[in-house]
Amino acid sequence: MSRSLRLDPELLEGGEAPTIVITTESAPAARREELCAVAPVIVAGEHDVDLALALEALAAQGFHRMLCEGGPTLMRDLVAASRADEICLTVTPLVLAGDGLRLTHGAVIDPPAFFTLRHLLEDDSQLFFRYTRT
Repeated sequence: MSRSLRLDPELLEGGEAPTIVITTESAPAARREELCAVAPVIVAGEHDVDLALALEALAAQGFHRMLCEGGPTLMRDLVAASRADEICLTVTPLVLAGDGLRLTHGAVIDPPAFFTLRHLLEDDSQLFFRYTRT
């Protein structure tokens, strides 16, 4: 999902599973056309991605399970809509400063969503967490 479509087209090609780009009507039309050459593009929403509309469009194409990689707003929206069954987090021993957002960004989720730790792996001082919705 991307409003700006600042995506490298080469990263969308190949792979074992299809990559589908979801964007908005206000995204640059020329960029949408360029990405359509390498991956299906779904327009869902005018200025912001309408998550419900996007998921409906994916379901209509037969996609009922998907892997979403995105930022803190997408994470918040998926959790708030009870559409995140699993969360995978990586903690790496690198400390950065800046204006970066938290794991989620947006309105408070009330009631909070609870997840249970299912796996914890360590490799080269990195921690890999896998949580499932409780």
